[in-house]
Amino acid sequence: MDQRARAVLWARGILADPNVALVGMTWDREVHGFRFRVETLQGQVLAERLLPRIAGRSRLGVDRDDMPSWAHDETDHLSWSERRLIQAPLANPIQAYREICREAGTFFVRCGPEVSDGDDLAAQYRHFLAQPDLQRANEGPGVDWRKSPRTTGSVLDALRDVIREMAQADLSDDEIRRAKRRPRTPPLSGYAERVRPSRQRQGLACPPELGMRLYASGATLFPNGGVG
Repeated sequence: MDQRARAVLWARGILADPNVALVGMTWDREVHGFRFRVETLQGQVLAERLLPRIAGRSRLGVDRDDMPSWAHDETDHLSWSERRLIQAPLANPIQAYREICREAGTFFVRCGPEVSDGDDLAAQYRHFLAQPDLQRANEGPGVDWRKSPRTTGSVLDALRDVIREMAQADLSDDEIRRAKRRPRTPPLSGYAERVRPSRQRQGLACPPELGMRLYASGATLFPNGGVG
């Protein structure tokens, strides 16, 4: 239960941090591109871009000159990338943004946008459900975010609601005290010792409850973490 309490404290810290920005992305089938959006917790839009679909670009003859103008701007990301970024899982919008800029031959000024290891929403939500077993994350109906009828703005609204509900969970003084202790990390062995935590987490599944909440219309979160 300590991990669940830490997830609740993490969510409270997110809401209290004025430097947080939320990042989301949805597929727009009308224009065949990805709607990328960055907002503050208060809903102020910091960036809104249409990311072109570049799969099969060699067959389509797409080159750097065909990329959008913002992808060639080395400073395009500076208004938001230095914030504390929380991205909607499954879509991986920040990775998509970086890929577009890389295809355009753009080198980021300072560091490019990244999500810190501790701000992985999918991991925090697994702990919040008190179901840290990764196999559990692969169970359930899940959702295909590319087929979501929601706009990127509505996905970010749902993301805010999830963080707020996590933050509002009741914790006793004893749970808070235990959660603030430094967690014990078991020693790793072999190859795992040489792999950064961020690389170990690439491809970990998003809990189906969270995917449904963010991308499926009409999904609501029950108090026990279920979706209906």
